[in-house]
Amino acid sequence: MDIPEKPDKKISELYKEGFLGLEKVNNSSEATNSGSVQSQVRQAQKALEDCTRLVSTVDMFSPNESIEEVSSLNLRYLLLPALLGKLTLKLATDASGRFEVVKLADAYFKDFLRRCRDYGAVDHETVAIYLEEQDEQNAGNGTVVPIVRDRNPDLTAMVQKRNDKIRRFQEEKERERRLKELQELVERDDADDERVREYHMTLLKSNIAQALDELASLQQEKNILQHMERLKKESAGYDEVPQGQRPPSRRPPPQRQGLKPVIITKDHAMKQVFGAGYPSLPVMTVDEFYEQRVRQGKFPGGQAAGGCGSGGCSHSHGHGQEQDQAAGAEVDQVVREYQQERDDPELLARDRAMDEFKDDHRRGEGNRHNRS
Repeated sequence: MDIPEKPDKKISELYKEGFLGLEKVNNSSEATNSGSVQSQVRQAQKALEDCTRLVSTVDMFSPNESIEEVSSLNLRYLLLPALLGKLTLKLATDASGRFEVVKLADAYFKDFLRRCRDYGAVDHETVAIYLEEQDEQNAGNGTVVPIVRDRNPDLTAMVQKRNDKIRRFQEEKERERRLKELQELVERDDADDERVREYHMTLLKSNIAQALDELASLQQEKNILQHMERLKKESAGYDEVPQGQRPPSRRPPPQRQGLKPVIITKDHAMKQVFGAGYPSLPVMTVDEFYEQRVRQGKFPGGQAAGGCGSGGCSHSHGHGQEQDQAAGAEVDQVVREYQQERDDPELLARDRAMDEFKDDHRRGEGNRHNRS
């Protein structure tokens, strides 16, 4: 077995390199999947991985310790899993590799929360809801036994998770403000041990809140990726089935014909004017439009646009009259829309007159049924 090469840098130097590398990636204006940003991500990731190996080698943390027993400078090394989880999510991969990235980041964030819970940096109730779904139970043979749950959602847990999220959001705003003040003191080496400890504890709590939010998002993303993978396998299995043995598929919906714009003019003279300006669009008069609809079977036959000519109506039955009225109404509507688009003066004058009439006459005042 190959023994990993021991890094030449100190633990503090590796941590600083990885921490500043993550900040540089977060503040970069370039796209995350660009080559330069991805190179920065991997460099910071390698520095934090080497730092994690050294921390584990020197047995810096003991399972019997509490958060109060950890020195102020060593508190920052509890952040290593959280920082690695953030960097892992920055890795650019294709669709097939995204699920592995999500699983790895999920493992980092859960390891971070378990460490914080074991050291008393966060209470058990806060993280229990988020760790419960993926806590591993050993069956004695190294396999993972899934936790069996009731299919009905736990409304109490859902309400508690929502309230915790609102509370964390409010606390995070105050922590961000305090972190900026403390960071300036620490970077200037102008802070005593109490301020250094406050800074690292505040940073630790901030990352705990961020890890909880990330875990909720990662769980949703995992569900989506698993569903997509399942659909992909089902589709591949369907293609392998012989044509005669395949289950009947749904008939595709009929394709709708595209809408072709038409310019409607009132007479032949306007048709000539607009036809010269819009040669790519069909231009027709109202009568031509009506005749076209008659040929298409959408309007009844007979006189154009007006319904009945001087010789009387050819439709004597009520059904024919209704069709004529509907066809005439559609033509009127087309003409009115055209006039509105062109600000026709006659239409504007009629609309203004109607508005003035409505202002001077209340609705229903002419139909009072002999009542004063």
